[in-house]
Amino acid sequence: MAQVLVPGVAQLVYNGHISTQPWAVVHHWRLGSSTADWSQANIQTLCDAASSAYSSNLAKHCNSTLTLDLITAVDIGAAAPAIGSNGTAHPGTGTGFGANNSATCIVVRNHINARYKGGHPRSYWPHGTSIDALNNFQWTQSFVTQFAVDMASNMNAIIAALPGSGGSAAQHCVPLYTYQYVNDDVHHTYRKVRTGLKAVYTVQSYSCLQRFGNQRRRLVV
Repeated sequence: MAQVLVPGVAQLVYNGHISTQPWAVVHHWRLGSSTADWSQANIQTLCDAASSAYSSNLAKHCNSTLTLDLITAVDIGAAAPAIGSNGTAHPGTGTGFGANNSATCIVVRNHINARYKGGHPRSYWPHGTSIDALNNFQWTQSFVTQFAVDMASNMNAIIAALPGSGGSAAQHCVPLYTYQYVNDDVHHTYRKVRTGLKAVYTVQSYSCLQRFGNQRRRLVV
């Protein structure tokens, strides 16, 4: 089936490791309401800004066993897309131990002006250390509050580095798609297949869940 393009939107992927385990987080960005292709310069600026913002705002929420290794970006609205990357490694600078693994994440809810089956869009960050844990399944309220504040600061730093202001400023966004189920006779199952673009929503704010999240089933991006 043909790829579903999302005009004007770039996909940004954070890839790292926790000891020997991989972790990944995927975000999407656009420049205001523009549906134009991303330039090579802007896609690279997105990667570089995301790397710098992570170092300033999020690396402090994990210890040195967790490292951000690579950030990549691709224009998912173009058939021949611009691609960027930043391979600057950012080990965690926080204190504490034991909480860094793919099954112990802080869940960030990315609030948009729409609801859909499954709730708000979410990202799963394997951050937080033992000093941030209230017990074996919850973070402290102070950590939950602070991570949401620092996530907003992280995004604002990326916005400030990209071109545009006001309505044409960069936006963290969430594309929503339409799907259909296709019979897979070989594997005797039905596959959920993306068929079209429903809409692209701007993320309005961030909040975090107190209960631990789990990224293990979300490592393939």
